[in-house]
Amino acid sequence: MYHIRASILFCGITFVFNFVRADYLTIKEERSYADPPTGDWVTNGVITPLDQEMRNFYIRNADGVIEVLLNEDVQIGLQTRVQRGGFEERKVEFTIGGKRFSYDLPKNLYVKRMFKDAEAVRKWEERGRRPIMDGKLYLKPIADHLPTPEQPWISGKFIRENGRFIDVQIGREIFQIGTQGHDGQHRFMGLLGQKDIKPFIQQAFVHGKLRGDVFHASELCLRMLEDSKAQDDPKLGRYLFIGDSISGNYDKALRTALKGKLNIYHPPTNCGPVRKGVENIAVVRRMTNRGLVGM
Repeated sequence: MYHIRASILFCGITFVFNFVRADYLTIKEERSYADPPTGDWVTNGVITPLDQEMRNFYIRNADGVIEVLLNEDVQIGLQTRVQRGGFEERKVEFTIGGKRFSYDLPKNLYVKRMFKDAEAVRKWEERGRRPIMDGKLYLKPIADHLPTPEQPWISGKFIRENGRFIDVQIGREIFQIGTQGHDGQHRFMGLLGQKDIKPFIQQAFVHGKLRGDVFHASELCLRMLEDSKAQDDPKLGRYLFIGDSISGNYDKALRTALKGKLNIYHPPTNCGPVRKGVENIAVVRRMTNRGLVGM
């Protein structure tokens, strides 16, 4: 058990919290997140280290601390938005916390979308093979495939963006498969590798199965977070605040007011009620060593 003391600005009012963190929790199946379209179990959270190779690590979220073990054949991808024209240029670029990221995509991309079971395939056929969401982009070639009860997935070659969907060629036919999540981010599987996994500055989206207390990952998507410590002035203290534009739009004003006085850390979480904000904040192990919160 260890203690954390943090000051948090909420809607213009500063609150001081004393966190008491108990021993680590493990994920329970009923508290995990089922993925209805694919039948997978999915979970996500901020990465914290377990071993140096990062094949085995923790993620922290509302369930507590979840141990993740990567399968030998795990596919690791990047989860991010794509700027207009990015697919045509085969380039993914974005900026997080002042740091620029740029990734080149191969000429040929592939799309795959799993179905939960034979019943899901049957309903898709009955509805006239209408456009569907929840697909993923892959860099390695995937054979053309239309779903069957025994092999419930659809896959083919990326042709072009088509509004919210991707035109996917399977044989001589074109199908529409959406690859954006609810937040507009695409998942590029195979773009990253195990060496790209970094603790504290990435959020992991894990697909796989829960076995005992360990989440075995068949696919892992990484979303980059701001590495605020890299931009800190070591002579200044650190200030943590939770909030967003809905709760007062004070992000820019606060940063301006405290510039040169304190280093600011704003976690990537919505504000909402104070209780919910405190629950959602990713308080990770060894924070005193990492400098995320002043103790």
